[in-house]
Amino acid sequence: LYGALFRAVHHGRTLENRLGGVAALEALIGAPSAEPEGKGSKFADVLSSALRRCCEGDRPSGALKENDARREFVTRCAAALGRLARRGPASSSAHVEVEVSR
Repeated sequence: LYGALFRAVHHGRTLENRLGGVAALEALIGAPSAEPEGKGSKFADVLSSALRRCCEGDRPSGALKENDARREFVTRCAAALGRLARRGPASSSAHVEVEVSR
């Protein structure tokens, strides 16, 4: 399940696919998990990687070619990271602070 969501966030062919992946990750943040630290770390890595790729202009084509699409994607990823910092494991907060300082 996580692999499919991570692929949607990073490689979705449309903005809607990518946003759907972000929304699904965000919905799973508060869900019970056998390894909450591992889940939080994976989610933070996926979201921060997506932000970096989008903001650094990596592959400025396809689903995120337009500025409005990029802005919406960045906004949703940032919101999901914020939710992860508030509701996820303690290690997630540190990860978010690193992203904010970038």
